[in-house]
Amino acid sequence: MGSEDEAKLSLTEIEDPASLSFEEAFHLLDEAVRRLEAGELALEEALKVYELGARLAQRCDELLAAAELRVRQLDEAGQPARELTIAP
Repeated sequence: MGSEDEAKLSLTEIEDPASLSFEEAFHLLDEAVRRLEAGELALEEALKVYELGARLAQRCDELLAAAELRVRQLDEAGQPARELTIAP
C-alpha cells in the first residue's frame, strides 16, 4: 500500500497484524513508538499500545525473515525463488 493508504491506518483500527504488509506494520509500529515516547497515554492505554507494538514488531520480523529466505534461495539457485506464504 502507498503512503496515502498507510495514513488511513490507525492503531485503534488494527485487530490482527497478520494481514498487514511490511510497510503497513512498520508504519503502525512507528506510530506506536511515537505515542509511547510522548508519555501522554494513561497506563492502561500505554499497555495496549505496547502489546500491539510487540505484535507489529513480530509481524515485521516474520516478513523480513521470509524475504531473507527468498533472497538466499535466489542466490543459491541462481534463479527467482517462488513466492512464500506466511501463515497468520
